[in-house]
Amino acid sequence: KLSGYCLPLVKPSGLFIAYKGEKVEAEVDAALPVIKKLGGQLKEIKKVVLLDSDIIRSLVLIEKIATTAGIIHH
Repeated sequence: KLSGYCLPLVKPSGLFIAYKGEKVEAEVDAALPVIKKLGGQLKEIKKVVLLDSDIIRSLVLIEKIATTAGIIHH
């Protein structure tokens, strides 16, 4: 859902970064068809450890490689 809301707002050659939990791989795999349909492609999943903790989060980097159909960017 997050990609569906945000990716149409990203200009081609832009980057959408989603802040997610540690175990995000299955969610990303399920979202790949929607990401592609919206003109994006998965660039990288970066794992980060929050400062002064053992908590791990994921930054999902999605590159916008084409315009989203029906969306006009100015």
